[in-house]
Amino acid sequence: MAPAILSSLLLASLAAVVSARNCKNLKIPLSLSSQNMDFTFKAPTNDIEVTNFVLNSGQAGVNYADEILSETKYRTVTGNYSIAATYCEPDAGPGRTLQILTRKQNPLDLSSQRAIPDPPPADKSSKPNPKPIYIYIYMYIYGAAFNQTYWDFPAHAFNYSYANAALARNYSVFFFDRPGIGQSTHGNPVAEIQSNLELAALYALTTKLRRGSIRGISARYERVVHVGHSYGSAQTYGLTAAHPDDGISDAIALTGFSQGLGTYVGNFLLGGNFVLAGAGYGPGYITCGDVSAVQSNFFAPDNFDPKILEATYATSAPIAVGELLTIGSLTTTNNSFTGPVLVITGERDGAFCGGNCYVSEPSIPEQTGKSFTNTSSFEAFVVLGAGHGLNLEYTAQATYAKILDFFDKSV
Repeated sequence: MAPAILSSLLLASLAAVVSARNCKNLKIPLSLSSQNMDFTFKAPTNDIEVTNFVLNSGQAGVNYADEILSETKYRTVTGNYSIAATYCEPDAGPGRTLQILTRKQNPLDLSSQRAIPDPPPADKSSKPNPKPIYIYIYMYIYGAAFNQTYWDFPAHAFNYSYANAALARNYSVFFFDRPGIGQSTHGNPVAEIQSNLELAALYALTTKLRRGSIRGISARYERVVHVGHSYGSAQTYGLTAAHPDDGISDAIALTGFSQGLGTYVGNFLLGGNFVLAGAGYGPGYITCGDVSAVQSNFFAPDNFDPKILEATYATSAPIAVGELLTIGSLTTTNNSFTGPVLVITGERDGAFCGGNCYVSEPSIPEQTGKSFTNTSSFEAFVVLGAGHGLNLEYTAQATYAKILDFFDKSV
């Protein structure tokens, strides 16, 4: 029943948004190189092996990734990747900001929306568009429950679409599948598809967008900001920590995030009832096993529409075990990023707050400010009554407003 529900929601919502934005699907070639961890671990081939992996990874006081490192510990991974992406701008033309979102499965059918023509050859004498580019990166934690629709959920006239809210405020958006997922190039889920490779992809895309060198996007922008959710917030943290002084981002918003993942990750792993993903993905790709698992990990009690929960499960997407093994490496060091920072997390977030962000004083999200040693401003906000899947709950509009207000004043 869930796929049928989703299909009806998609059709109704896409019809409602046709006149609001112009979108174009893109294929972006990237040559990437990263220093990955070298594991002796073999990809799970059945659900029993998946459960063993989850139980080993979730042990209190044990760093399972360290236990399965080879003697060499690291290996360099290089390759050519095709990144599937979508660029959308307001009906009136390029917005003041561009957002990058990762896409985890098939793109929305854009055939009924107005297409943006290929840009003419660049005029080297022309000046960059003075409007900022708003790079919006969503990489959900463990990839276990959301596909690209998390930031652009096609339900109830896009009432659950943060992208639509951003477009309404004259921001442009950019969606992409990270390497290994969806229509982007797939790879070995243990040795290749890891956090550092995806971080290299995020850096490359950000650089290309700053330079205006992606074919299909004619607008150029002077400023870049990043928005992440969960795993995407960890990626955004890692990006700015690795490049704090070269202007990679002008401001960041980390949603569904804190420095508490290491403490509470076991709850999340066990709550996910993880199984092999199937659906075109081989051994080593896992996903939430049922609707209840998605509810436990992403939806707070009495704060969601059951049809949205069903639709979320119907569009679930996988994560590579290599991503799970390496996510912790993204946020282990302090971050000397100098731009403004917002951390916004649901009060009942299980993955990053253990289900209660106010268990301490100051709150768990507010404590993340200690990790930003050189920021111009830090702000933490707890969304009352919300869980980890902020964009898909009844409190979504309040979340969107807080994030967009932050960027309106910051850039």
